[in-house]
Amino acid sequence: MQIEQIAQSQSLSSSTFGSTSAPIGTGELTLRFGDWASDGSFNVNTGKTGTTIKIDESNNTLAGLRDAINSSGIGVQASIVSDGGNYRLLMTAPSGEKNEIEITATESAESPGLASFNFNENSKALIQEQEGKDAKLRVNGLLVSRESNHITDVIDGMEFDIFNSSPTEVISINITEDRAAAETAIR
Repeated sequence: MQIEQIAQSQSLSSSTFGSTSAPIGTGELTLRFGDWASDGSFNVNTGKTGTTIKIDESNNTLAGLRDAINSSGIGVQASIVSDGGNYRLLMTAPSGEKNEIEITATESAESPGLASFNFNENSKALIQEQEGKDAKLRVNGLLVSRESNHITDVIDGMEFDIFNSSPTEVISINITEDRAAAETAIR
């Protein structure tokens, strides 16, 4: 087995805010999963459900947006990172290249500002800190890819985690019978 690439999650960061309680605008944020092509187009992953998050007066802050994203239950994790006196929202998608996110804001006219969280084909207000990638490994020369580093279905009955890549290193795994377990069962 050779590990050519480990899976990683896409992460997006916002511009800086002076406070976690500063107003960010109201409206809706629509999140969809897919993959970003090199030409800047977004291919939607129809096998994964996105969500629309309502931002109103009850959660119209950086902290409120973080909590709304985290409680949406779609697997995107949001956190607030201190950037030397300022704060940024950092969003992390599930690992895998088809689990990258597209975010489209629909601002309310009376309280604009949500457009600063756009990350779509028309507007990339967020900064992509890292792209989503699939794990790529070769098993006896056969290239396989998975969206996670926890591998459960490449070799029947074998489950393992990969932690780093090294395309030139070959890992040999020998599987033998456990006769002690059979002997104990028979006795």
